[in-house]
Amino acid sequence: MPEQIDIDHLSNWIGKQDRGSDNITPELVKRLRATLCGYAPLAGDQGSQLPLGIHWCLAQPAVPHEGLGKDGHPAKGGFLPPVPLPRTRSTGTTDSDASDESGTGPATREYAADI
Repeated sequence: MPEQIDIDHLSNWIGKQDRGSDNITPELVKRLRATLCGYAPLAGDQGSQLPLGIHWCLAQPAVPHEGLGKDGHPAKGGFLPPVPLPRTRSTGTTDSDASDESGTGPATREYAADI
């Protein structure tokens, strides 16, 4: 029998957001492109020299090993609700405050729990 889900308890996560800041450097861009074997198309729709997906590298939470879930992400119950289901997700945006055409510089990352 499936585990009962306490909807009232989970409603505490509605609207929950997480924000972090980071610095986009040429080395970070280089490492991402190397990880993807050079396949990281540029987000050229706004003249950016940043590869698509760079937001996955930004402002990752620093979580001790014991705070990780089985999938290697931070355990549920913090930012993401403790839903007893195998898949959860969050939605996010990244804004760069870069002042030059390279796109490097300060950036913020915001995620919202998608429940």
